[in-house]
Amino acid sequence: MPNGDFASWASMLFKQLDQDHIELFWTTCWMMWFARNQLCFSGNDIPWDIIIAQASRIRLDFQEVNQEKKETRGDVAAYWINPDNGWIKINSDAGFSRVNSWRLGFVGRDNDGEVLIAGNKTMNKGLSIIEAEDEALLWALKTTKECGLDSVIAECDNLQLINGLANAELYITEVGDMLNSILSELYIAAKQ
Repeated sequence: MPNGDFASWASMLFKQLDQDHIELFWTTCWMMWFARNQLCFSGNDIPWDIIIAQASRIRLDFQEVNQEKKETRGDVAAYWINPDNGWIKINSDAGFSRVNSWRLGFVGRDNDGEVLIAGNKTMNKGLSIIEAEDEALLWALKTTKECGLDSVIAECDNLQLINGLANAELYITEVGDMLNSILSELYIAAKQ
């Protein structure tokens, strides 16, 4: 490192990198910092391959969202949009917690933004990111159905999962059967 400090080294490095590599550099730095905090404060040792995969996913998600925003909405910021009266919007997500462990969560709100249902749990399975996101959404839909909440709109932040649900012809090898389960839950709720 020139002058022995990170800022000088990064400045020199950025003169040699294109925009994609600069974005990957910063997301990798952030994931390394996140993994360090997980180890120091929670005892969770995140493997290096997960750090790299998460950094790449975050960068790709960032690029897709920003490209989509430019194409469809201009410079308008994304925000939560309440569902119509009588409907519940379920937002689900999954996050890596520790080796072979994922935290799944969801929240369901009515048109006033009032929380009607929420949940979180740990899954001790070796899952990919999309599999964990799929598990979170399926669990959210099943739980809302069990609680008698039938008019449900589902929302998640995984573009690959959303595209798989929106396009019946698209088959994602990792989660094909689970996508069918989610679509089945959505169909059952729509028929009632």
